[in-house]
Amino acid sequence: RKLKLKKMASNQLIKSLKRALNQNIPLDNVISTFAYGSAVFKQNGYTEKDKPLVDMIVVVNDAEMFHKDNIKRNKHHYSWILRKINSPKLIKFIQNMDRSKTYFNTLVNLPVDQNQQADTIRVKYGVIEKEHFKNDMKYWHGLYTSGRMQKPIEGIYYHTKESEKEMEDLIEHNRTLAALVANIRTNKGQGEHSNRWEEEFIKDQFLIHIVSLSYIGDIRLLLKAENPNKIANIVEGQKQILKNIYFEDTINDEDRELKPIDLTVGEAGWVLKNMMENTPFLNEKRVRDELDDNILEKTIERAAGKEINHETLSKLDDQIRQKCQSNVRASSIGQLIKGMISSGIAKSLTYVKEKLKKGPFKFLFK
Repeated sequence: RKLKLKKMASNQLIKSLKRALNQNIPLDNVISTFAYGSAVFKQNGYTEKDKPLVDMIVVVNDAEMFHKDNIKRNKHHYSWILRKINSPKLIKFIQNMDRSKTYFNTLVNLPVDQNQQADTIRVKYGVIEKEHFKNDMKYWHGLYTSGRMQKPIEGIYYHTKESEKEMEDLIEHNRTLAALVANIRTNKGQGEHSNRWEEEFIKDQFLIHIVSLSYIGDIRLLLKAENPNKIANIVEGQKQILKNIYFEDTINDEDRELKPIDLTVGEAGWVLKNMMENTPFLNEKRVRDELDDNILEKTIERAAGKEINHETLSKLDDQIRQKCQSNVRASSIGQLIKGMISSGIAKSLTYVKEKLKKGPFKFLFK
């Protein structure tokens, strides 16, 4: 079963975002744009007074061409030093210097209507080239953009119907990998009780594993620059949307129940073969040597609902976790360094302050 993308946030904000995007961002080089995060989807820990940034990912064909057009049209989106240098080639180099392959402009006010400048949406948008987006969706090279696409998102713009289909297929692939890894982690935690999916607690654990994939190793959590309850807040605030994404709806006349992802033997084999043979962070001899020779066969059996050795499952889970942690940490450190360059000192300090206000140091800002 494919994890179909669904329209989750059809509200006034999305309509305003579409208008703001069309009127402010040069779209000639843009393939698709996605909105995500606490400003778009409910997240526990926020009050009505909070006005979080709208997070967006902008997928482009050629980053250099996009930045060339964008810096002409929106010079104020870039830091003072990058405006002075005025080199789209340098901005592309900065964009691709770490595993995330994403360049962010943050604390940007986009007018919804050019004739009414007072009506704006405050956004943070990340630019990534299509090829790098594909690599992260398929192979979790940085587990950065892919991590965001595993959670609720809203498609704001697609260049063509064909590009919309291509993007949706890539995101479905990414989410299938996430579901498989979360399935392995959930079943590892259940041990001999691995078939108790009917219990709500087990479903919640599965969703926690989905959401936590992109936070394992995140340097922001280590530096206390993020809400320590971030994962739980996302799951609690967006639980129904996450269930709509990752669970089947089985509707009878009077009953509605949720079932976990049902991967057939063929589908599970394809996903695991892809992970073991094509994914860089699992394609290391050391990892393969530490796994049982028949790990693929055994894990396929588990995905098909048959019994497998719990020790084997634990070993696979530990290796996947280590590699996810390594990739997320590399991407988050890269973003931290790039943020000082791309945003400038003033914006960076403002952004860090907003992050610290969500964490254990929030008492300093009361």
